[in-house]
Amino acid sequence: MPLDNPNPLSDIYPLHSGFTGAVMYDTGDTFLIRAKDCNVSAKQEINAIDDVDGSIDKTRYTLAPFVIDGSFSFALDQSQTADSFAVFEQIFNDAVLRDGHGNMAAADRKLHVRYYSGVAFTYSHLVIDTLTLEVSQSSELTASATVKGRGRQPLTSGDQPNLDSSSDLAPVRAIMFNDVFITLSPTSVPGAHTIGAAVTSEVVRSFKMDIANNTELIYTLSSSLNPFDIIAKKRDITGSVTFAGRNSELADWAVSHEDSAQSAVDLEFAVRFSAEQPAIALFKLRGVVFQMEELSITNDLVETTMNFRAYGDQGFGYEAITGWQVDTNANADTTGFPFENNI
Repeated sequence: MPLDNPNPLSDIYPLHSGFTGAVMYDTGDTFLIRAKDCNVSAKQEINAIDDVDGSIDKTRYTLAPFVIDGSFSFALDQSQTADSFAVFEQIFNDAVLRDGHGNMAAADRKLHVRYYSGVAFTYSHLVIDTLTLEVSQSSELTASATVKGRGRQPLTSGDQPNLDSSSDLAPVRAIMFNDVFITLSPTSVPGAHTIGAAVTSEVVRSFKMDIANNTELIYTLSSSLNPFDIIAKKRDITGSVTFAGRNSELADWAVSHEDSAQSAVDLEFAVRFSAEQPAIALFKLRGVVFQMEELSITNDLVETTMNFRAYGDQGFGYEAITGWQVDTNANADTTGFPFENNI
């Protein structure tokens, strides 16, 4: 094709950059997510049947159920009035709260995704499968969520995800590593083996936490390839803390769990929103048990990483996490747990 005659199909079928897209979380109220990425989509496998029928090529296939899942991530704004901070509060609560049957209390969420103009879908009946929160030195505080859903519909004009000048601040800075405060403190479980003094985040290089609800798409003979329901299983709250050097207080405690039948610390996660005000505790983990440190040496800074898991605390409704920015002495689900014979 001559240089002076470019392909005319580019005028008929224009290509698009992803920045024209947008993502919005819908709880009844809508929150624009200034996403770093989003790969939520609907999928269906078509599998060949490996028949013995005398033919060279396979001749039959099966349709797998529809699967709606994926993830998105975003940095948190430093302002509590901004949507990208408010949406994290909502997603956090949706990730930790359960109903009276043990399933996710919020099972009717929607995600509106515009990939580009003309290609946009609403994913419905979503639950938060996993929520991850992480920050490291010199970086911003980032949240990521994986979701599972039961339906997909074309996005209607009334649900278009767009910036709103009343709640989407600009310019606004993200929460940075220096705004984050992590405190490990002795457990309140009577007689438990714990650390002797609080450990603060002055020498913490990075922090990561995963809340995994281990949800499962359930299919039945209900004349539909869509999931009939989504159930949640036992929750896993795990993570890691990386220190500059070795934190002897925590590391020496972690190697001596055999000294007691019970061993735990508490972990508080706080963020500073103003230089004039103290940091605000966003949530607390209870029943946290750290493993021995991972230690290696190179010519660079010596770091140690300690992995942890939060367990249900007997003095905390047998849960391991608080709700969002509430009394950090209260568990997230305050009624009906452990489950009783409620009919």
